[in-house]
Amino acid sequence: MRLIMIVAFVLLASADICSAQEWRGIKPLHSTCEDVKRSLGVDHCEYPRSTYPLEDEIVEVSFVTCPCASICYGENPGWKLPPDTVTGIRRELRKGLPVAEFEVDHDKWTKTYTDFIGQVTYSNEELGLRLSAVDGSVLSITYYAPFDKNNQFLCPKCSVPQARNADKALSRSSWFRAYGDVTHDNEKTRLDKFASELKERAANSQGYIVVYAGCRAQKGEAKAHAEQAKEYVVKAHGIDSQRIKTIDGGQRAGMLIELHIRALGLPPPRSFSSRYPQ
Repeated sequence: MRLIMIVAFVLLASADICSAQEWRGIKPLHSTCEDVKRSLGVDHCEYPRSTYPLEDEIVEVSFVTCPCASICYGENPGWKLPPDTVTGIRRELRKGLPVAEFEVDHDKWTKTYTDFIGQVTYSNEELGLRLSAVDGSVLSITYYAPFDKNNQFLCPKCSVPQARNADKALSRSSWFRAYGDVTHDNEKTRLDKFASELKERAANSQGYIVVYAGCRAQKGEAKAHAEQAKEYVVKAHGIDSQRIKTIDGGQRAGMLIELHIRALGLPPPRSFSSRYPQ
């Protein structure tokens, strides 16, 4: 029986990979809110993104909200499709899957290392699939519509290179770096770079300091550490305190500090606590 369950699990994981852009019958650029509600058993959609906590994962679905007017929302690449059309799906898994199950070794996948220690991103432009893994375990799966294969859905003024540049700019505005329980001087060095980047982006960006306390931390420790880091950046670099917001991310196995820089108008970064006080 255990062997049957393992085989079934692998087949289900493989089915997700093979369907690529389509997951549970939801397909970017083709499905709508009604498809999402029917597939996930939910009763509403929010725009431009809906977040649904499921039993084994958190699912975020993005929608077209302002066709051919990307200025309405920073993440709209310019799809000439009706509002309510799904543009992407992101799954944050509560329990990671082994990278080996996704067959990412062949040349159709691009492997990218991030500033997050142990994190690797695998992208397959042909499938429209992106994986985010930490220490060999896939924790996030994103299904999207590749621009090259969907020119017919792009707005007239959105060429493929422009769309790619917009996507690159967006990714730069949504992540800066992360680090664990480092020395005081090491943290100051990282915060100095964070402050320098904030200054370069002037008033068109918002900084976020997200802190996860370790599993043995005291109540309020994460928030206190975040406020201390913010105070250093404000006083040492003369940055307006309104441009930096702090977030208590909850708890992880060990302390983790994330530094985010986002363009104005984008939502704050989401936090995913993996451990909770007993």
